[in-house]
Amino acid sequence: MGQDVVTTPLEGFSDSPKDNEIRIESAKLGAGMKISSDRRWRANPCVDPQRGAIEPFVAIAIEPGAEFS
Repeated sequence: MGQDVVTTPLEGFSDSPKDNEIRIESAKLGAGMKISSDRRWRANPCVDPQRGAIEPFVAIAIEPGAEFS
């Protein structure tokens, strides 16, 4: 590999939408993204000198016969 890679787990702070938003921006590229959710989320972003990636997910636990929306 020979490259430095940074990764760290992230998660929302509560079930409130205002506490479950993340912005990733690159001033150099003039680009960015915003991820928000009305549910608590977790993500594990990975960044190296050439690229970055983030894949957020929301855990869902549904009992048999129950509904989820």
